[in-house]
Amino acid sequence: MLSAKLNLKDVHSAIEHDTSRATFGESTISKFKSKHLQFSAVSRDGVIEFWIGEDEDPYLGIDRSVPLEQYRDIDDQQGIKIRISNDGRARVELARTDVTGSPIYISNTGSQIIISWKIEEVVASIANPLPNEQSCKQFLSHGPKPIREQIIKGLYMLWPGEACIFDKTGLSFHEATSRDIVQSGVLSNSAVATEHFIFLISQSLERAVKKSERTAIELSGGYDSSCVAIAAAQLRSDLYSYAALQLGAVGIQQNERRQELVSSLGLIDATAPANSTLPFAALNLKECSRTPYDDMFRMSCVNALEKHDGGDIDLVLTGIGGDELTMENTVGREEWEVNSRIASSAIDASTSRSDMFMRRDIWLVQPLTSRRVVDFCRALPQSMRQGRMLSVLSLARAGLSDGFLFPRYGEHFGVMSQHEASMFDFDKAFAESLIADFNLIDLDALLVDARKATVHGFNFELIARLWFALKLETILRRYVS
Repeated sequence: MLSAKLNLKDVHSAIEHDTSRATFGESTISKFKSKHLQFSAVSRDGVIEFWIGEDEDPYLGIDRSVPLEQYRDIDDQQGIKIRISNDGRARVELARTDVTGSPIYISNTGSQIIISWKIEEVVASIANPLPNEQSCKQFLSHGPKPIREQIIKGLYMLWPGEACIFDKTGLSFHEATSRDIVQSGVLSNSAVATEHFIFLISQSLERAVKKSERTAIELSGGYDSSCVAIAAAQLRSDLYSYAALQLGAVGIQQNERRQELVSSLGLIDATAPANSTLPFAALNLKECSRTPYDDMFRMSCVNALEKHDGGDIDLVLTGIGGDELTMENTVGREEWEVNSRIASSAIDASTSRSDMFMRRDIWLVQPLTSRRVVDFCRALPQSMRQGRMLSVLSLARAGLSDGFLFPRYGEHFGVMSQHEASMFDFDKAFAESLIADFNLIDLDALLVDARKATVHGFNFELIARLWFALKLETILRRYVS
């Protein structure tokens, strides 16, 4: 969302700025290169304020500074408010809106705070980067989760709805506050919840889709992305779509199901085989060695998206968050996770999908994680959410066939990772290992399990353990000398 290096000593410096960046003293701040973000800078009464968000600063016209808490409560756009002041204590204050999406990494060097969506920019400010043992072990056990301290010592993350204060004493973080949780109810006579469901998705997309020159939908053919496609098609007719296609009978089914929706909505479609660059092989690529918040099938999705030659796609819509709409308790947290009003799994998935698109100057919108959509679904009867009944009924009302709604095969990408794992030389990949050298894992035991699996088969739990281990290994090799 932004990149910034802010010095406490520059609080009284004059600002030079345009619509995308500002400099004052030795400090710099710039927004992510996207037409979907607004940037503003204000200096008044010895206070410097910046706003980067999907719309203009909601309090821009007010002739006084409003409490930063008000920015943390915004739940209809991604944004961050930054305030630099010196009323006897020089400090930088950050407040992030309560919408998930872009990662925001943070570090500090005594008198300077470094903030960026690019992890490598923040790690570069850390002298002699070393693994954070606890965070690395959590990643190896659980994968990317909403935690404060990241896998490199001195590297932190600012999550949705949170605040951060930086002064001469260092960094202090303030987690998102709680709010009332909507409970399941009942439908009134003649209620048409499916229609309102699609309307709310469309409403949450409207601002971004109207700004966009070329919008693409990540359309796997699953219920979630299909509902997003139907909602987006109500806003414009020149939509692009793309997907990584599976192989064999499952791939044939996926292709036929997708073509039904592509044809009915008039989408401009592109596909690539899902095995074009498989998860373990992808870790040899530079772009897959930057961040632990990533997707296993990143490159397969990218290969399909880039089939839109010269498309200049500036916006991607996904169905991330659909799983959480079917669940009852989505606000629970592990004791080592940060608090949030947003489902932990939705935050993980949203953050882990952002990097691949932002590296291509593409903004990502995930309407199924919006508060209005989530609260609406929480209010529905449990029977309407279980088994994705809401999505199935919504797609049926849109005119899709019964064959689309009830496919013969489960379209699960994991089977391709099973095949790749059975052919992959894990002993060679870990011949020299930082995660073993730093005693982060019992690597011998993991490799024994991998060897056994070549006979008995790789289950998804083992594949995840192996991928998290090799992913962490790849990232540490990049940053740790």
